[in-house]
Amino acid sequence: MNFNYLTNSAEFVKRFAGDVANAMQAGINRAPWGQYVSSFGTQYEGPGAQAVGTAARKTAEAAADVLTDKSRRKVWAYTNPWRMAGMAGQYLGPKLGVSPTAGAVAAFGIPAMIHTLSGTAGPITEGLRPAGYKAVYPVSKEEDPTGRTVKSVPVELGMRYLLGQRSQLLPYQEFKKERPDVAPSTFSQYRRYQTMKPEAGELIKVDPEGQSFSALGGVIRGSARGLNDPELRIKGVPITASAALGTAAGAATVRGLSEAIKPAAIDPKVTKAAQDLMFRKRDLENELKRTTSSEFKEEIQKELGRTAQEYAETLKGIPTPNVAQKVGQALGDFKDPALLAAGAAAALGTAAVTKKLMQKAQERRIKKEDPVEYLKYKHGDFATAAQALGQPEARSWEQLSQYVK
Repeated sequence: MNFNYLTNSAEFVKRFAGDVANAMQAGINRAPWGQYVSSFGTQYEGPGAQAVGTAARKTAEAAADVLTDKSRRKVWAYTNPWRMAGMAGQYLGPKLGVSPTAGAVAAFGIPAMIHTLSGTAGPITEGLRPAGYKAVYPVSKEEDPTGRTVKSVPVELGMRYLLGQRSQLLPYQEFKKERPDVAPSTFSQYRRYQTMKPEAGELIKVDPEGQSFSALGGVIRGSARGLNDPELRIKGVPITASAALGTAAGAATVRGLSEAIKPAAIDPKVTKAAQDLMFRKRDLENELKRTTSSEFKEEIQKELGRTAQEYAETLKGIPTPNVAQKVGQALGDFKDPALLAAGAAAALGTAAVTKKLMQKAQERRIKKEDPVEYLKYKHGDFATAAQALGQPEARSWEQLSQYVK
């Protein structure tokens, strides 16, 4: 009895393993670009994957998923901020109502706008080094101890754009030379927030004082303050509120304007009828000029009147272009560049206004919590602050702080 049980079990395991192997053989393929992929759940799945039991099929599907990184690739796409921004561009580009070429420009420009407005990409003349950050390929310490100066713009550009390399913040005394809008306490809180992680055994850590959080070992972080701007960081790369709002405003502007200047849809049958009536009207007018018979003239005039009235009624079915549509017609081949320029202007304007409002809110907070820091941040030296407050006789920052309103 035991022998039969073992024999049957071994036979079952052997058959099950064979079914799993057959299903995997049918469900794993090599893509044209050379990568092994799992085709389970797609129309390309081979018949061998269908010809086995459910348990064997599910086992094969799970094994194929692991071998080809199918699920992990999907997760990776949403843990890579550079790729997420690129995906947003590829999604929005075709929906903007512009030509394929202009859509491709927008698909590239949207992630570039997000990263630039979020402060992760600076001017191309600096190799995309953001203001307030060290270079990833700096000159020697003897030439520039701060690490700010880029040794080679093309190398810096390649390391940042192609490799996604990032650099550290400069010390505050150097940082404020490029970002004088950031207060010392904001800078210090931001430095702490950048390295904040949950405690051992916890998934998330919340800092009520700094209005920030860190989750999943620091993979995801968020701050209501940031460098004067609320942000969400994924694997160390920030996406700020001003960048998100600005980019959304830019895309909405392009979409809205493209719809506004689009010519109105006209029924081809109405257009054809109007053309036929126009030609008929013209023929009758010419015939009226040629005829000499008064009786025949009267008949032509009656027919011409009926045709003219029908032509006028038909024209009512053809909408007259509005102002926006006339502008679109006038732009001609320059329509798409004009739309993209308007979108970029809307994105930059919205981001600037958002950032300014956040900065004002930050200033009000510092003014309330630490008037001395506010005075130093706002005016720099003591003499300038005393003069600005109309208190030239003051002898200390504490005395001046009493006059902060």
